[in-house]
Amino acid sequence: MEISGRPIETGKKFAGDDDWLDGLKVTVKNTSDKVITRIAIGLSFPRNSGAADETTYLVEMMYGNDPADENFDVLKQVNPGATAEVMMIKSNVPIIKQDLKQLGYPDPIFRAQLKIQSVTFIDGSM
Repeated sequence: MEISGRPIETGKKFAGDDDWLDGLKVTVKNTSDKVITRIAIGLSFPRNSGAADETTYLVEMMYGNDPADENFDVLKQVNPGATAEVMMIKSNVPIIKQDLKQLGYPDPIFRAQLKIQSVTFIDGSM
């Protein structure tokens, strides 16, 4: 994983600036024996209070397309053993920051979690 071109380790704290979302990039390696056509990663912003009734804001970072989509792009494939870079879309960052502010999150955001939500293979399996 990288933020603004600087590698960071998952599960460890890192020093970032207020615009760390702008440069967020996750490198995913295909360790399967099938070609991957879509990767969905959830970026969530947990609340600090831990209250059960507070929802967590979630954003999806996507790479590629579902082979069932009519606009399937065969150019975005991750072959077995290869890697793909899943990046935050720059134009989404101001919207995300605005949403977080409206929802009462602290500014700047200092806590987030990444989770692979799904991986879709060229044969349509997940």
